[in-house]
Amino acid sequence: MRQRRSARSTPGNGLRLWCCMALGLLLACQPSGPDAPFETYLSMLGATLSVAPPNPQLTRTSPPPLAESVQLDIPASHLDGLDFLALSGCTLQATVLKRNSSLGRAAKPSQRLLLELEYLDRAPACISHLRGGNNDTLADLLEETWQQQQAQLPALIFNATLGSDEYRAFWLAAPAPGQYPRVSRRATAVALAAINKQTRRWLDGDYQAQNRALELLLSEVAGGDAGALLQALSRQDDWLATANLMLKQRAVHSPLCLAEKRDAAAAILPTVMRKYFIGVLEPRAARLDRRYHQLLPPIAALEAQLAAVLPQPYRHWMDDRNQRFVILATAPHRHLDQLDHVPQVCATH
Repeated sequence: MRQRRSARSTPGNGLRLWCCMALGLLLACQPSGPDAPFETYLSMLGATLSVAPPNPQLTRTSPPPLAESVQLDIPASHLDGLDFLALSGCTLQATVLKRNSSLGRAAKPSQRLLLELEYLDRAPACISHLRGGNNDTLADLLEETWQQQQAQLPALIFNATLGSDEYRAFWLAAPAPGQYPRVSRRATAVALAAINKQTRRWLDGDYQAQNRALELLLSEVAGGDAGALLQALSRQDDWLATANLMLKQRAVHSPLCLAEKRDAAAAILPTVMRKYFIGVLEPRAARLDRRYHQLLPPIAALEAQLAAVLPQPYRHWMDDRNQRFVILATAPHRHLDQLDHVPQVCATH
């Protein structure tokens, strides 16, 4: 009677078993740290392909320009020399007093914006009051200033938002210790949406604003994680580019052939490597992608609203950032295409 051959006696199965045991040991000894999943993946890939994992070339993300380098110049108005006593009987009197005080003159961009919004909101009633009292000269001055401040409003909003220290901190991968502590992702998304909504309202002629509310929104933007997201996507791209290089190196020196029963690497790569990539790395990539689509639309919307006044340094950085995001977001798909290409490599040799 013919005896069946044991599966373990097949050379290809024996090699496959050895590879699986080696991969099991790699999984049991995973490194720690933010790049640990990628280090493990490259180690598994190297063991399967018999290719030594090279050190990834990690790209440094470019920080946004300094706030002082993009702040737009706001020309002085006639209000700077106006005696607030001349505005007796107007609520605008208190606004001009605050604006012309030493604190008002040294106000940071967000506070300057709030003062000008208060002027735009209160001036029309005061102009009507002055014309009713036959004080047309002062009324004309206030109206001229009102038109000037209305034209400057997009620049004032840019200085207080996209061109501010708070928005720059939002784009830093690691803010200074103790400065703008991280806030929840939901809080950041809500703050960005709220600032966009307020900007649309202000540009449409509704100048109501709350001092404390705006400052709180800006602080929540500053504690956001756009810079950390950009860095995480960049490192993902760097690690997966290294994995792609390993696949190409193996394909050049010794193509993986699924048709060869003894080519255990070819059999293991689609089942183990893609399983690890899809099971561990793809969910991580999906989380980054969701965060990207949560943060970028409100930023792009605010930039679109203020497009006419964006200074060149900011515009250059914005264009470079957008191009990088488009490339980085496709890194997992590009690597998956490389893995899918493995069987075709054999067919061409």
